[in-house]
Amino acid sequence: MSYRERSRSRFAGWWALLCIVMLSVQVQAANRDQVQIEPVESWVNAIPFQTPASVPHEQLQDGEYTLLQDLQTRATAGITTTYYHYATLIDNPSGLQQNSSITLGFYPRSQSLTLHYVRIIRDGQQLDRTPQQPVALLNQDEELADTVYGGKLTTNILLDDLRVGDVIEYAFTRTSDNQPYPEQGWMRIRTQYTVPVQQKQYRLLWLRPEVLQWDVTGPAVQVTTATVPGGKEYSLQLQHPEPVRSEKGTPDWYSRFGAVTFVPQYSWQQVVQQVLPSFAAAMQEDSALQPLAATIRQQHRSVAELCAAALSYVQSQLRYVELDMDAKDLPPSAVNTILQRGYADSVDKAVVLTALLRQLGIDAAPALVSGWKMQRLPELMPSVWWLDHALVQVQLAGKQYWLDPSLSYQQGALDDIFQPDYGYALVLSEATTAPSAMQVGSNHHSRYTEHFDLSKGPQAAADYTSETLLQGFDAEQMRGMLARQSVADKRTDYLNFYQDYYSGIEVVQPASFTNVEGKNQFRIKEHYVIPEIWQKTDKGHEVFFYAFNLEPMVKKIKDTARTSPLALPFPLNIDETIEVKLDGGWSLDDGYFEEDNPFFYFSRKSSFSKRQQTLTLQFTYRAKVSWLAAQDVSAYVKARARMAEKAEYGLWIEDNDAAESAPASTANDKKNADTPESLGMQLFGCLILLHAMALLYGLVQSYFEGREAPARQAQFYPVAVWKLVLLTGLTWTFYLWYWHYQNWRYVREQLKVKVLPGARALFSPLFFFSLGLQVRKVLAASPEAGSSLSVTAVVLGVVVYLLLTLAQCMSPESFYLVILFNFCSGLAHASVARAIKRLNSAASTARNSVWRLRHSLILLTYLLLMAFLLANQLGWLPDPLLIPIFRH
Repeated sequence: MSYRERSRSRFAGWWALLCIVMLSVQVQAANRDQVQIEPVESWVNAIPFQTPASVPHEQLQDGEYTLLQDLQTRATAGITTTYYHYATLIDNPSGLQQNSSITLGFYPRSQSLTLHYVRIIRDGQQLDRTPQQPVALLNQDEELADTVYGGKLTTNILLDDLRVGDVIEYAFTRTSDNQPYPEQGWMRIRTQYTVPVQQKQYRLLWLRPEVLQWDVTGPAVQVTTATVPGGKEYSLQLQHPEPVRSEKGTPDWYSRFGAVTFVPQYSWQQVVQQVLPSFAAAMQEDSALQPLAATIRQQHRSVAELCAAALSYVQSQLRYVELDMDAKDLPPSAVNTILQRGYADSVDKAVVLTALLRQLGIDAAPALVSGWKMQRLPELMPSVWWLDHALVQVQLAGKQYWLDPSLSYQQGALDDIFQPDYGYALVLSEATTAPSAMQVGSNHHSRYTEHFDLSKGPQAAADYTSETLLQGFDAEQMRGMLARQSVADKRTDYLNFYQDYYSGIEVVQPASFTNVEGKNQFRIKEHYVIPEIWQKTDKGHEVFFYAFNLEPMVKKIKDTARTSPLALPFPLNIDETIEVKLDGGWSLDDGYFEEDNPFFYFSRKSSFSKRQQTLTLQFTYRAKVSWLAAQDVSAYVKARARMAEKAEYGLWIEDNDAAESAPASTANDKKNADTPESLGMQLFGCLILLHAMALLYGLVQSYFEGREAPARQAQFYPVAVWKLVLLTGLTWTFYLWYWHYQNWRYVREQLKVKVLPGARALFSPLFFFSLGLQVRKVLAASPEAGSSLSVTAVVLGVVVYLLLTLAQCMSPESFYLVILFNFCSGLAHASVARAIKRLNSAASTARNSVWRLRHSLILLTYLLLMAFLLANQLGWLPDPLLIPIFRH
């Protein structure tokens, strides 16, 4: 063959190869844009559906009855093929609407779809509805509405001449490659539904070297195994599985449906070793991060600041796109590639943040978590397929952080940001052998302060202001909300919310929304006026105040007779304070209520300042759990009802201006003498009566002893300082008045000074200085008495006595301060009492310092009263004896 012939032959060969390649590309493009129609493959054991003997009409939904679900999977080392065969009976016109077309979809990156047939069975006859040509695909992603992008292609086959009573039967096959983790396999087959299913079959041909294991949840299901050439066959058959009642409010991780899950038998350590190389390779190509790392080092000094700055960059500068093909479907992209394209899913974001932190010298590792099996992850068969989200674990100064780079609007220091708690996380490091408990602390806290000004009376409008301080997760949520919603719309939402409680409320100052720079906090201020806050009733007017921010926690739960767990708002930490300024003439009791159970902690403290005419309500709520087991729901509902009763507070006044008032929540208690508060108040009253009788007995005994005593030989009224201080406190300063009376009586009778001892004793704070000067004068005339009484000591005692008296008058509601002031008042007289003692002989002083029976009775009744109040304060008394008064 000549050179020219050889060249022509070589050219022809290359041209043929080029044509083949172009034809292959065209065929692949055609296959990508169309669903091919081919017969069922030979490995499938097709089964026919059975015509039902009866139809369970009362249990059907959407007018359809599933007669057959036949799923068969063939798994090899590189390819997984699943055959789907469905038959559905149209029971009523609603079923026609729901089944007028068949929609099929797949992900072209790793899957292909083949349609086998579409049939309508009517009166025993098969009507072929299979398209005659390859079906065109729509480049539509059904999940885009949820901001989830998966690149899914779908096709829609419209069914002609469909009637009630027809059976729709169709079959197709979806083929998937097993990349990027070929050693991982995962099949999960549901065995329960909310609607009746006549028959379900699942068949698995496992033609791979890995040992397969399976787990059954829900009702027991028999899995049959058989040996086949090249592997094993697993199958299960279900006939009329019992429908499961649909219940609302279940946790995201809970599945109420039974299932059988097949996965290869690995340990968690082996799972990590299979996944880790793809993450390590992605983080090696990180040269584009070097300038960014250098900039962060220049702008921040501490390691915590470096970490927070890196997190902020990945969250804010790298657009988050949630891909349906998540950590288990796709390996992470290289860091440089991610930065170049400018968007990432949770896995890619975790890779970028980990690489950036490592360049900054921070110990970090990516971690995979499960948003739908987070509570059960350690119990499950190890597999990467359970994991659908990625975080970054950071070890910093002996403390562990779980950072989520997919979140947005986080600000502040590292300890201020919200860390999501997925229960367990699989850290991708060589040392990992099992999922780690996250143990995340909560800095999620909200504080609300509200002021109602009702000082102008029930006929006038009330001024209402509110200030909110959101911290942690709450602050992040509010920033995100205002990024999606206009401030004007948010203000309207707030106004409409208040309208449900106070009709006619009007805006005085538009609500302001302020981000607290440098902290993960957000502040909101509101100002309204309520024209008719007092509502007319048959007997007068009433007004109610509500813990607005506890509204989601006090609403009644409708679905209480349940078999599945109940999700609860968590984390949730609320402190709400309501201050109400009233017009004059009100007198309200202080109160305290506490509800502490395994689910939440709640307290309400009410206090009233009579001098300032201000009512203060303090609400505290702390969520303890994120979900409840079904058997705990009843106890939770009861506890929640008790809290709901105390989440509002009412006042009422009569039209006759009697100024009678009471909290609405305790109004009924006053009508029932057997309520816990009434029994406690009765015992409290008895103790006060006993103490008063002891005081009266002591007064009478002192009077008669004074009459029977011989002529006065002592100067003034000498008494030991300890007795003066102790009896002043035990008698609520009555003994101090008695001491002043006896001393002024001496001044009148012995010093011949015209005074009224009773009046001087009654106004003792005003005349104490004069009494001190009289004692000083007599002491100066008696050199044998020793040192004199200085004016400074007298003035100091007088000032202290006056201040203590004023303090008791200004803060009568501060009960325990009053007790302390009583004893201190006696102590303020110590210098003058010592001077009087020096003027007298030991015998004269001893006579008045003797501890008598009446003093013991006063001490005993005082201690009983104080013990009751202390036990009430600490909650040691049984419920029937507890009283709200003094419990603050």
